[in-house]
Amino acid sequence: MSDHDKNSSNASDSIPADSHLDEENGREFTEEELEEMFKAAEEEEMPEPFWHSPRFRKIVVGVMVFAFCAQLLAFLPRIYSLAAIQFLATSAALSQMESIQQYKEAVVVIQSEDSKGTGFMISEDGLVVTNRHVIDKDTRPFVHLPGGGSYMATVVAIDQDVDLALLRIDAEDLPFLPLAENYGGEAGKPIYVIGNPLFFTNIANEGETLGLTYDGRAHLMVLDAPIYKGNSGSPVIAHDGVVIGVVFATSSMEQDGKKRRIGLAVPVDWVWRLQEGAS
Repeated sequence: MSDHDKNSSNASDSIPADSHLDEENGREFTEEELEEMFKAAEEEEMPEPFWHSPRFRKIVVGVMVFAFCAQLLAFLPRIYSLAAIQFLATSAALSQMESIQQYKEAVVVIQSEDSKGTGFMISEDGLVVTNRHVIDKDTRPFVHLPGGGSYMATVVAIDQDVDLALLRIDAEDLPFLPLAENYGGEAGKPIYVIGNPLFFTNIANEGETLGLTYDGRAHLMVLDAPIYKGNSGSPVIAHDGVVIGVVFATSSMEQDGKKRRIGLAVPVDWVWRLQEGAS
């Protein structure tokens, strides 16, 4: 046997049975060392995927917000017309006036079982005027004051000829709107209308009277003013601060070959009649 073969044989004999030779680096590893190496490799943290990173989450949130805003902008015109959006700007401007701020204190939200509308206080001891259709058949509607108080109201009187109802809440020292003696049917009279149209509350707008129309039962006030769902029961206020009517509906009229949207209101004369009948 040559010296080279002897050396090889001796080297082989010197490697323990539980060792493994790293032929590239020329060193030996025991079973224990290999187990530690494999264990360390398994425990080594894998790089975090990109979609788990905070940056990716921010991108996703940004895309979702953008998509939501785009859908909202596309959907808004279906809910509100341009005119309905413009009345918010008008209300904001009018609400800077001290007189409008005072009028608003007497305008309330009427909440019945199936609807929401407007009402306004006509006495400091809790008499509230609204429309009959706002309370419908609810005998104990809620009245929400602009200052935050809420009361369960009692129905004092209902007018079967026109769309009016008189309520009472158990409260005192309330702000109220004075009633004009009557409305004589004047056209072109400047007015304010304060109410709770659409999903908003205490919105002030302006317009003018167009005179009277007859529906077969009563003479009704015609208004050129922005009136929307929720304005039912709103006071029609002359510029001297007295109520001359109560909004109850919208309609249209033809003028110069074009249809024109109008508001309809019950003249204040009927409110006096209702109040006197309840006395």
